[in-house]
Amino acid sequence: MLFLTLLRESVIFAFHALRVNRLRTILSLLGITIGIFAIIAVFTAVDSMSNKIRNS
Repeated sequence: MLFLTLLRESVIFAFHALRVNRLRTILSLLGITIGIFAIIAVFTAVDSMSNKIRNS
């Protein structure tokens, strides 16, 4: 039961911190999103180049 209470308090604290620091939250989410898209773009470019080299 202590674990669930601690988990509940941690979740409440985390959401409160997200609400208080909205700009930091938005910038962090934006950075994560841009990073994921950048990784996908690099893998796509490398795969495309590999296929082009194989087919030539």
